[in-house]
Amino acid sequence: MNGTMAYDLPSRVKWWLWSIFTIFMAVNSAFASMVVMTMVRGGDPSLLPWNVGDTSFGVRLGLLLVGALPGWFAAGLLYRMMVREYVRPVDSSGPAYSVFSYILLVVGTYAFLGAGAVWWVPVAFLVVTVLSTMAIWSLVGWAWMLAGFVVALIGGALPWFLR
Repeated sequence: MNGTMAYDLPSRVKWWLWSIFTIFMAVNSAFASMVVMTMVRGGDPSLLPWNVGDTSFGVRLGLLLVGALPGWFAAGLLYRMMVREYVRPVDSSGPAYSVFSYILLVVGTYAFLGAGAVWWVPVAFLVVTVLSTMAIWSLVGWAWMLAGFVVALIGGALPWFLR
């Protein structure tokens, strides 16, 4: 670590870290935007192109638990990749848990879309975005983070133009 600013990571690790977070941030931004669109249009989730419909809470919870498995696997892979590149385990765990949170938020948004998602999805997206930004800011640098936010804003704006 050079000073207190950023790690001197190889460019491929920065690229992987940035692309993983940007993809999940853009997808979550699009989902949060769809939820807000639903709220603006009267709160009917059937207006969205996909949803689980009127299924029971157990099916929705099962879908969330099944979606947690690939999230946990992806977080473990990211953690191991970063530790192999000599990032301290303390600094590797934050991005790994952030990836897990993003994947869980994607699956949770899909599973519980008709069950009050209007209120909790934008708040959860904001919390996960702030915490993941704090976790990876020092690893990738401000220019990469700014580019990731621009891509996420584009991902959030797309549902408004593709409706």
